[in-house]
Amino acid sequence: MITEMTKTEVTELGARNRASYLLEQYGYTMGLAKMEGEALTELLPTGYLDDVTGEADEVGSSRKDKVLAAEESKGSTQQVNDLLQQAKVWQRTIVSRAKRAKKLGKNIPEALLKSDGVTGVHGIAAQLDKMRKLVEANAENLLANGLKPILSAGQSLVDGIKVYLPLREKIHF
Repeated sequence: MITEMTKTEVTELGARNRASYLLEQYGYTMGLAKMEGEALTELLPTGYLDDVTGEADEVGSSRKDKVLAAEESKGSTQQVNDLLQQAKVWQRTIVSRAKRAKKLGKNIPEALLKSDGVTGVHGIAAQLDKMRKLVEANAENLLANGLKPILSAGQSLVDGIKVYLPLREKIHF
């Protein structure tokens, strides 16, 4: 390491001075060093400027990795949000169909007559999967005409949400 500071002190400094500020300071310092030329270089330990340049490159690449991870997370979040919106529409469709069947005297499970107001991605995914299975089990009572595309849409939503969940969690942690 090119500093005499302890790891704790460097960590505290890094929390206050983000990567963009460190890179800006690097550019300013190196500009001054170039203006001074040989006079400054003779005062520094051998290889010091190369070490500083190497550290700056690492900070720059680390910063790019964080920006990339943030963009991936943002994109993944947007895709999950879109899937959740579609899932809520799907649930309302099922509840509406189940209520119509109940009015016609069909035996319909309570879980299909209302959406439980579950929150969170995991909760909505679990509820969606539960409702889809109940719809399959009670297809003949739910006016099966046109039910197949609704079931496949529900399965696609469940699968889509399950694909994005691990990606989001990996990026966030």
